Amino acid sequence: AYLADKTYLLGDQYTVADAYAYTILSWKDALKVNIDGWKHLSDYVRRNASRAKVRDALHSEKLAA
Repeated sequence: AYLADKTYLLGDQYTVADAYAYTILSWKDALKVNIDGWKHLSDYVRRNASRAKVRDALHSEKLAA
């Protein structure tokens, strides 16, 4: 599994690729796609969502409470 030994797509450093991937993967809920069966991918999405700047951006765009 690609993300098994990585924190982010390119390793330990968060990059614009992670911001883009998170944006695309965030459509999973609207499209009713369950990624829980892919542990590394669902963990990756949770890691992205837990970043303070991601939470701030979602809040400022009124995409999260």
